[in-house]
Amino acid sequence: MAIRWITSKATALKNGWSIPFAPARRGIEDADDLEERVTDAIDELDMIDMASIDVHVEDGTVTLEGAVDDAATSRKIARRIQRVAGVRELVNNLRLEGVDSHIPDED
Repeated sequence: MAIRWITSKATALKNGWSIPFAPARRGIEDADDLEERVTDAIDELDMIDMASIDVHVEDGTVTLEGAVDDAATSRKIARRIQRVAGVRELVNNLRLEGVDSHIPDED
């Protein structure tokens, strides 16, 4: 029996390979793992206090809630999250509350 390294669920399903998992916990564990990786990615940017942002994950959809100082910070966070493996969609509900939040960016 050959051992196959499955690079993605889609690849496994396309090739008819079975995917071992525990149905009752798998989605929860995946969401918790993805939430941790997203939180770490935001924290690594060292741009904001993580206490000002809530991260929620469900079925690969990441939802951000909270407040940031400006639109540029919100965009940088969004771009970083979209590069995290497992993120399928991003719902960015971050509010702009900084002094410059109503001044348009030049970029």
